Amino acid sequence: MEIELRFLVVSSWARGNTLCPSCWLPRPRLGAEWAYALDAATGSVKWRASGISGPADRIARLAIGADGTVYVCSTDRNLHAVDGVTGTTKWTFTGEVIDGEPIIGSDGTLYLVGGGKVFALDGESRAKKWEFTVGSAVATPALGADGTLFFGAADRKVYALDGRTGVKKWEFLTGGAVKSSPALTTDGILYVTSTDGYLYAIVAGTPPADSPWPMAGQNPGRCSCMIRSTRGGRHRGDRNSASSERVW
Repeated sequence: MEIELRFLVVSSWARGNTLCPSCWLPRPRLGAEWAYALDAATGSVKWRASGISGPADRIARLAIGADGTVYVCSTDRNLHAVDGVTGTTKWTFTGEVIDGEPIIGSDGTLYLVGGGKVFALDGESRAKKWEFTVGSAVATPALGADGTLFFGAADRKVYALDGRTGVKKWEFLTGGAVKSSPALTTDGILYVTSTDGYLYAIVAGTPPADSPWPMAGQNPGRCSCMIRSTRGGRHRGDRNSASSERVW
């Protein structure tokens, strides 16, 4: 593990927020007890999935599998698998606190964080494959093509785990809590911010995984949006990528 760059971040926004090469975007919120699917062209509601609820002041995280299944880490901190066509709930995983956005491996494995640990679930059986305890808040990971899982934590460290076994490969100590999700580039550089005010570039040695999520629009940044907004980094409806005009 090698450090290629450490860059002082002047803007306080970047200290502890998700770093993404392609966009900055607020997390989606659910309604009181619903998850929604909208028509991308018109904005009309295609379906509403019921029974997905929790405190209104928490933010829901979601991911979309290769088969169209929508995985929602709801505000009640449970994981719900929803049919992407009908909106029918397939199953709900409980018993673990889930805080971050789900990451999906090429084999369908779900990587989740919460309760000071990282764990992997079989996407079909929901059986837990492994768990790795950090003991402090963990940010949503990035997944490398070689199966390595990269993430930061409030204990000031960046970690690399074997995604198949959960065994730690290495750790790197920064000067502050790492609250941001790392961004992994196609040339194998891992970028992550820390509350010490620095942006770190770490030689990860692997490009991003060719996994179902996060990889919306097949963009190299593996971010969870299709088009970059030009207005303060916030999405308010879809935008035309050429003109940045609002579509609906």
